[in-house]
Amino acid sequence: MGGASSTESQNVAIRVQPSSRNQVVPIVEATQAAQPAKGVALLRQKLQKGKYDHARALEDAAATNRKLLDAAALAERLRLDGEAAAERKRQDEEAALQRARLDQQNAVERTRAAVAAAEAAAGMATERKRLDEVASIERKRLDEEATAVRARLDEGAASERRRLDDEAAATRLRLDEEAAAARKQLDEEAAAARKQLDEEAAAARKQLDEEAEVPRKHLDEEAAAARKQLDEEAAAARKQLDEEAAAARKQLDEEAAAARKQLDAEALAERRRLDDEGAALRKQLDDEAAAQRARLDEEAAAERRRLDGIVALQQKLQGLLDSLSASGPVAMMPDAIPTRSPEVMESLQPTSAAAGPVVATPAVSLPAPLPVPTGPKITDNSASAAAASAAVVEERARVEQQQMLQVEAERKRQEALDKAALEQRKAEEE
Repeated sequence: MGGASSTESQNVAIRVQPSSRNQVVPIVEATQAAQPAKGVALLRQKLQKGKYDHARALEDAAATNRKLLDAAALAERLRLDGEAAAERKRQDEEAALQRARLDQQNAVERTRAAVAAAEAAAGMATERKRLDEVASIERKRLDEEATAVRARLDEGAASERRRLDDEAAATRLRLDEEAAAARKQLDEEAAAARKQLDEEAAAARKQLDEEAEVPRKHLDEEAAAARKQLDEEAAAARKQLDEEAAAARKQLDEEAAAARKQLDAEALAERRRLDDEGAALRKQLDDEAAAQRARLDEEAAAERRRLDGIVALQQKLQGLLDSLSASGPVAMMPDAIPTRSPEVMESLQPTSAAAGPVVATPAVSLPAPLPVPTGPKITDNSASAAAASAAVVEERARVEQQQMLQVEAERKRQEALDKAALEQRKAEEE
């Protein structure tokens, strides 16, 4: 007993190896052999502190990952909003350009209608037929242009949808990679923490075993209890770390799924909005083309009615001249009244396209020709028709050339915008 008491009076030192995180572990000096419980309590306190530090590090990592995901989602939404605004601006510019083209075509059509009216005053039935052919060709051309515009808008909307789908897929892939990297990092940190706890527990057990060899009889039960308690605490710490890591992984997966779902919803809404805008623009173009065709039909019908009135008036005047040439002083001068004189043709010219035929009742002696109205004087039908056709062809060529120049300028502007957008995306990715 004396030897045991002298052994118990010796100083017992509990030394714990420093962890892999370069933590400074204090050396607990026990002054009596009967104080192993105090060393165990200090060791337990150190293990508890290391566990809390690791949990705090896990929480900080999860918060950092959430901030990174939020920043990426915000940047993606801002980029999508900017591209949508640019697309809307481009579509508005295309619509304005299309309206300008339609206005220009309307002006050209009015010019053509005026020229056709001038030709119709001399051509009669041939002119009516040509007007019908011109109106049919113009309607066909307007239909083809409207079809081309609709096809181009559909192609642009389809390409925009494909681009949005590709960008959403790339974003989802990047978010999945970041979540996988975060999960891998959490698993590695949890494994390192478990390994460190196992090493520290093993070192503590080994040290307790070494220190308990001398007072074996007195300290066997306490050392066994301490080892059991340390094993239980280490198992509980490992279990808690596993649960926290699983919860963090689950939370990261839920946040990534929510971000992917939100991006998919935004991309779907953007595609629907683009489809609605394209449908509205196509409907507007169809309405404008229908109105243009109806106006051309009305003008052609009015022109045909005016020509029919002119023909009826000419027939009536011809009958009157024939009846007058058979009786009275006119019968003695058969060469004085030509049936197709330029003066009679000039008297048949209307003052304007909407004024209607000029109704005149000549006297028996036909003293003077009727006043010539303000309008194109037609002396040679073939020459005037050829000149009018040449003017129409020249005007059409000029309009087509101007349209080609406008289309080329629009294409260059669109290429510049696409190039600038591509450079901006590259800069954002870098």
